Amino acid sequence: ETICFVLMPDHLHWIFQLRPQQNLSAVIKLYKSMVTMSIRKRKGRKVVVWQSNFYDHQIRDENDLIQQARYVVANPLRAKLVKHVGDYRFGIDLVVGVKFISRDGRVLRDVQDAPSKRDAYV
Repeated sequence: ETICFVLMPDHLHWIFQLRPQQNLSAVIKLYKSMVTMSIRKRKGRKVVVWQSNFYDHQIRDENDLIQQARYVVANPLRAKLVKHVGDYRFGIDLVVGVKFISRDGRVLRDVQDAPSKRDAYV
């Protein structure tokens, strides 16, 4: 189950929860294979999409999830691709169990409660 992701120009950040019997390496291999096949079909030629390895981080608790989600959704901002987190269109920044805070410090029930999506962050 995907919690959040951000597709950057040269890499992907993806936080997800494995099902009990799933293997992380197998999930990543399947995902990379499906994306590569789709791109090759669209381009009509063989292309290299992925590096051979990946980096993982096991989420240890809710605080760790919040920190990792903040890092993921703010990545386009740090890379200077956008001025506001909510302006980046290649990702999902809605994270279950994370409080959204307005620019004036109010805790929002949901990002939808913000005047605009860019006025909320995790």
